[in-house]
Amino acid sequence: MAVSSAALVLAPLLALGLGAPPSPAPPAPAPAADYPLDGDARDATGLGDDGVVVGARPAEDRTGRPGAALAFGGRDLVDLGSRTEPQVLTVMAWVRPTRLFRDGAILSKAAPAAGRDRWLELRVDGDGRPALLLPSMDRPLRGPRLLAEGRWSHLAATFDGARAVLYVDGAPVAEVAAQPWRAGPGPALLGARPDPGGKPKKAGAFLEGRLDDVRLYTQALPAWQVLAIVHPASRPPPSGGSELADDAADLERISALAAAFDRAVVRREPARLREIEAKVLAEIDQELSEARTERGHGASRRDVVRRVREAFAADPEARGLEALDQRRSALAELSAAAWQELLRDLEARREGPEGPRRPRPGEGGGWGAGRRDEPPAPLPAPPAPAGPRAMEPGRFDALVAAVTREPFPDGQRRVLDTAMPGSWFTVAQVGTLVDLFTFSRDKLEVVRRARGHIVDPDQAFQLYERFTFDSDKNELRNILQP
Repeated sequence: MAVSSAALVLAPLLALGLGAPPSPAPPAPAPAADYPLDGDARDATGLGDDGVVVGARPAEDRTGRPGAALAFGGRDLVDLGSRTEPQVLTVMAWVRPTRLFRDGAILSKAAPAAGRDRWLELRVDGDGRPALLLPSMDRPLRGPRLLAEGRWSHLAATFDGARAVLYVDGAPVAEVAAQPWRAGPGPALLGARPDPGGKPKKAGAFLEGRLDDVRLYTQALPAWQVLAIVHPASRPPPSGGSELADDAADLERISALAAAFDRAVVRREPARLREIEAKVLAEIDQELSEARTERGHGASRRDVVRRVREAFAADPEARGLEALDQRRSALAELSAAAWQELLRDLEARREGPEGPRRPRPGEGGGWGAGRRDEPPAPLPAPPAPAGPRAMEPGRFDALVAAVTREPFPDGQRRVLDTAMPGSWFTVAQVGTLVDLFTFSRDKLEVVRRARGHIVDPDQAFQLYERFTFDSDKNELRNILQP
């Protein structure tokens, strides 16, 4: 793994926040579909059929490479054919909108098995915000801020069977509880929303802008892994078991030594450089000692450790660019090996003793496992979250029915007051209750009664869209303020 001397000069500047630090990118689990969009719609996984480009043109990607992205002019799309959406998923893409304030689909897949006019869709919404729509959602999950026209942004969304999370540039910006759905085959597009019947002339929500690196996973990636894909130098959590903690600590020490090495080189501090090189050799000797006592590092990691020792011990007084480059390259190789080992431990912990099962080409209609004529396997129950839990869907539906049966607002509020003690609600559930009332004063009263019973108060901004007039929105703000 060669690292140029120019990279050594740039490394400390990048580490100060002017770009991604020069540590190796953590590998993510293999995606079920990967469209680099390098001027075409090839699926880089080799597991499914390639898409067909209709009108979109090759364009520069976010790094300036010509022909490494696709530009969509408002009537263009990529036809992915009929696919089956995963019921647990991560979808992500780089997008550079050139026109906001109209719906622009990034990846959109019709879900007729889930009901009429249902989609799985990651998009730029009509108000300029990123949005996710699942087949089980009546309203999209939206980010709180507008995207910038003419600027690349990374959008991602995950769904673990119980909760959807939306990310912008690697950071989570919105989340909501959501229900699973029945999956089945249906038309899927990039850059537009398909007609549920698959009629190309009835496609809509055309994107105006560029797309790059669209990926779909059949699992909900954790937040740190989404961040690691966008910013390859980000770190995994240093907890989760003694072996994981040890490997995470190894990675932190190696990364710190590499950063200190870079600073000493750029600042031309020979005494500090000798001190860091001595620490590297001490770290390597400790690694080799642990390997001899069967700590558990794989053979490949031990081979890398030996090569690092050779690079640092060959000629301790050598300070030429070639020698420095070899030592920094050796540190980068060791950091990559530490990443691989940590992620293997994480995968083993997640998958259990049987290990992961890799999908076969063409299995499950292209992406997921569901079929129209075959109900999907039941989803595993998600782990119980810490803190209060929102009202279960069956009980909430019964509450909505009881409120609806009351002919007058006083009776409806009486039903709510009876259900409130000991109950908790998501913001989405509160919004459903608000919609049961006609007049603004009654809607606001529902929010006032439910305010102290909301499990996700950070999502309360979504309630503003339930009100039309500024006076009502100002009153809502007063109610929601702590």
